[in-house]
Amino acid sequence: MKVNRQITFCVIVIQLIFGFLSSVQAQEMVDKALQAQVDHYTNMALKIKFLSSVIRSAGAASGEINNTNNVRISSAITLLGQIGGTNVIDMLITNLTFLDKRYNGSPASRALVSIGEPAAAKLLDVLKEPSAEVIQETSQDMRAKLLHGYKESPDESRVRWAALTIGMIEGSHWKEFEEQQKKTLPKKAWDRLMQYVVIIGNPDSKSPTAH
Repeated sequence: MKVNRQITFCVIVIQLIFGFLSSVQAQEMVDKALQAQVDHYTNMALKIKFLSSVIRSAGAASGEINNTNNVRISSAITLLGQIGGTNVIDMLITNLTFLDKRYNGSPASRALVSIGEPAAAKLLDVLKEPSAEVIQETSQDMRAKLLHGYKESPDESRVRWAALTIGMIEGSHWKEFEEQQKKTLPKKAWDRLMQYVVIIGNPDSKSPTAH
């Protein structure tokens, strides 16, 4: 199997299954009142500080979020992504597993994709975390579980979204990315990345590392 073809397919399936939106769609879903508040700030650092405080105060880290706060958090994350730059990456990764209830997707993942390579480098660190264990299941079994409502642990969800986001960022030049990272990335971290890429991107794969 050719890796580039696999990653291209992966990108398409991620978009269909995990709720990736176009730039226009994402902007249309931003809370207009929050947008107006952000527009009052002329200093970029103050905008980032304000949006970060919105995310924290609305309870993004907790499981108890009402619909109003869900929209507000998602909007703040989307606006951080529009600001872009390296200063927002850590906040976005912290909220990587937060899902917008309107489309069941991660606004932080989409924002990180728009930032690109600087975000990919930070996301690779997520795969190196001790808690990011490789799931001992075949790709087909795990894919079926994910698509039928399997309840991941917080760590599993964090690793999955990190891997999928890296796949979105690096998909157009995966060969070069693979050649570099296989030399420098710890084997366990590489296995975690490829496991999720294969789970989503290759319907015929029997092995987490087959490519």
